[in-house]
Amino acid sequence: MPIDKPPYYALKCQVKMNVTHGGIKVNQSMQVMNKEDEPIPGVYAAGVECGATDWDSYNMRLSGHGFGFTVSGGRIAGENAVEYVRSLKTV
Repeated sequence: MPIDKPPYYALKCQVKMNVTHGGIKVNQSMQVMNKEDEPIPGVYAAGVECGATDWDSYNMRLSGHGFGFTVSGGRIAGENAVEYVRSLKTV
């Protein structure tokens, strides 16, 4: 539909992000670390919210650049979580 009747209004907007982005510390197995840098048994994390991979250089205009780390980290976390659960089984 045409916009042909004043008054006209405009807003200047920009993309913002409201996340911790790197707030969860993990080791190479994607285990969440405690304050003493020891792994918390059975707790795993994945995605750009862990590891602080690029907390100081995140580019809002480069859509999806953290996807690779998210997918890889999710696979590693999932595999290790399964291994952990299997180790709990008593036969």
